[in-house]
Amino acid sequence: MHGKIILIGEHAVVYNKPAIVCPVFDANVSVDIKPFEYTRIESDFYSGAIENASEQFEPIQQLILKLMEVNNIEPVLIKIINNIPIAAGMGASAAIAGAITKAIYQYINQLLTEDKLKTWISYSEKIAHGNPSGIDMAGILTNKALIFQKDHEIEPIRFDVDGFLLIVFSNTHGSTKEAVSLVSKHILLYPNALDNMQQSVLSARRHIFNKDIHALGNEMNQYQQYLNQLGVSSPVLESMIKEARDYGALGSKLSGGGLGGCIIALFDNHDKLIDLKRHFYNQGFFKQFVIDLKRI
Repeated sequence: MHGKIILIGEHAVVYNKPAIVCPVFDANVSVDIKPFEYTRIESDFYSGAIENASEQFEPIQQLILKLMEVNNIEPVLIKIINNIPIAAGMGASAAIAGAITKAIYQYINQLLTEDKLKTWISYSEKIAHGNPSGIDMAGILTNKALIFQKDHEIEPIRFDVDGFLLIVFSNTHGSTKEAVSLVSKHILLYPNALDNMQQSVLSARRHIFNKDIHALGNEMNQYQQYLNQLGVSSPVLESMIKEARDYGALGSKLSGGGLGGCIIALFDNHDKLIDLKRHFYNQGFFKQFVIDLKRI
């Protein structure tokens, strides 16, 4: 299963506004299962008996226990190989839930329909986020960019431009619940915020349709201002965003809940992207991903 990134529309999507989400194929997770003396998880975020997993990993723990109960599965060793940054706005929890579900159904040689896969991912996501918008699940299950709006039909969108998106993890984990709570308070200070954010997403959609990557970059910069006003940016993210623009990014912003997580930077010049990628790597920001917009 691959990860996802929100190009534009985060937080507004929680209030049933549209957002544009893109798959990130190079950020992925796979799961291997085999019989074991007791049910054990091995991963980069937790290794040990499933019942000893910390509260932070309860969504994954409860998903595994429920899947095993429903399917009468004896104890197993579950190896999770994950390179999607955790708590970074890239859909890691949904992707891991999806990868575990697929692996378990393969292990028991049972057919897994798409609807059943979505049901199990939703089961885990509700434990993780309470009332998720569904954008993470949509992003990890698609091979195309999408316009997502809760309770609306999902609309594929094609870039068809010579452009690239650099995603860089800030080495700081975000908290979606904390960020959503902050936005709910700050939004009272900006009564037009949601309308402005929705208009920004719709403008971005039009720029993509018109293949105007420079206007799309400007829209990303504008949206970052909204996110900053709503209190979900941070000094580290703001510094990284400024550096991206200094290196020639057409637009740069945080992506996801904020308060940490990732920044994204839009380029029409691959050499400039590589220069920025190297710059961030030398600063210790090692988790980076590139999207070729013509591939989605």
